[in-house]
Amino acid sequence: MIDIRATAAGYEALLTYLESFGNIRLVGIGGTSSYGAGLARYLRTQHVDIREIIRPRR
Repeated sequence: MIDIRATAAGYEALLTYLESFGNIRLVGIGGTSSYGAGLARYLRTQHVDIREIIRPRR
């Protein structure tokens, strides 16, 4: 498990980590209009296609 901070440096580290697995086609993020908004914005600036992950019903 890796520790990623919600900062520009953390987002960059996460993208580097993801790219270590190969070509990134799509990233799913939960909470893109709230707690995941910063990460979603960052990935969009890096031309990464993202999709909102909907939380299942409880």
